[in-house]
Amino acid sequence: MTATFNMPVTLDIEGLKIIDAKINKEGHYEFYVESTIEGCTCHVCGQHISKPHGKDRLKRIKHLPLCGREVYLIVKLPRFQCVDCYGKPTTTQQVA
Repeated sequence: MTATFNMPVTLDIEGLKIIDAKINKEGHYEFYVESTIEGCTCHVCGQHISKPHGKDRLKRIKHLPLCGREVYLIVKLPRFQCVDCYGKPTTTQQVA
């Protein structure tokens, strides 16, 4: 069973915002976050790219504890496609 988290919290992580927060059955905080950054840098040519190409797999990242409880960030980062590179490679956005 999970419970919702009804306390105003900010992460102070540039590029991420909380869209939902829960306390899981183990009593850990889970913050569901999404990126606020537009586009990313192509890993092949280094240019800024902004053509969306889906999202990366769901990641569960351990963060610093809060009030003695473990904290996890749950995120699916956006992917972008480079239309200038051969083969039109995709790159997953990186955040702090």
